[in-house]
Amino acid sequence: MKIMKKGRITLIDVAKDAKVSIATVSAVINGSSPVSEKVRKRVNNSIKKLNYTVDGIARSLKIRKTNTIGLLISNIRNTFYTEVVGGAEDYLIRNNYNLILCNTDYDELKEKSYLKILAEKRVDGLIISSLSRSNCKELGKLINAGIGVVFVDKQPYRYSSKISTVTTNDFLGSYLATKHLMEHGYKEIAFFGFSEKIQSIEGRIEGYKKALIDNNRKVQDDLIINSGLHINPPYEEAMKFLKRKKLPRSVVAANNLIAKALISCAHKLKIKIPEDIALISFGDFDMAPFINPPVTVVYQPNIEMGRKASEILLEEINKEKGVKKKQAKHVLLDVKLIIRRSCGCNFEN
Repeated sequence: MKIMKKGRITLIDVAKDAKVSIATVSAVINGSSPVSEKVRKRVNNSIKKLNYTVDGIARSLKIRKTNTIGLLISNIRNTFYTEVVGGAEDYLIRNNYNLILCNTDYDELKEKSYLKILAEKRVDGLIISSLSRSNCKELGKLINAGIGVVFVDKQPYRYSSKISTVTTNDFLGSYLATKHLMEHGYKEIAFFGFSEKIQSIEGRIEGYKKALIDNNRKVQDDLIINSGLHINPPYEEAMKFLKRKKLPRSVVAANNLIAKALISCAHKLKIKIPEDIALISFGDFDMAPFINPPVTVVYQPNIEMGRKASEILLEEINKEKGVKKKQAKHVLLDVKLIIRRSCGCNFEN
């Protein structure tokens, strides 16, 4: 009975079994030089028999490429990010790249640690949707090392001339939502937002304010709520808002987590949507069309955002050596209002 070798099977083992040189085995595996069909078949049979797998680390060091992309997100619990990840992963896999996903939970120390780990893993590029000002220096090290970077759903605090971005039109989405609520005749429209540390909030607040001003409405500071930095739906802040003595007739929720908190708390307090307060969510979510009432949302093409970021990054990574890098690309994707019933449309039916 043949005794199988213990430990990792190497190129040397395959070469001995196939009775060829190590260079020939390497040529068969990499397709780097012509090999007769007879020899190729013998090498492949030995590879299969010995269950040989390519040493990815050694190969990566040799060709200076790992076919691996790192993706930093802020909150894996938020369906916005899971859809962005899905779009990125699908595109990368179809182009023979692997993905390392890093969830930071808005933690600057985790963020810094992940950037160092991804550099050590020698990733070919980074897609970033989570980066604080304090970690710009770490990012600069990666850029200077030649690692490609694309930002998604945010703008870089530094290196904007070197970094491509893929975002959605936050201003327009918030403007459309606020305008739609005004068309229902609601006098008071609140904006339930989140921490200003998250860049997308700026455009959403400005869109809300501009819609009010364009329709001769006064911007009331007490109707703009900051629910802080949260990784779960902000139930406490939502409950506090809904318990106001004078409850606004309508509200724009700045993301799907806030919308979920408002819906859940309204149900507990027996506040009816949209009869007592109308609601529009910035960002769609799985259950939005199915809960009662179905939720009107500002739809963001999250999957397309992830896919486009991956496409731009691979273009940069795979550019020919010696070719001067093109100017950074800045892609702004459109949003649209999906009207259901939480805004007040057809709720009497």
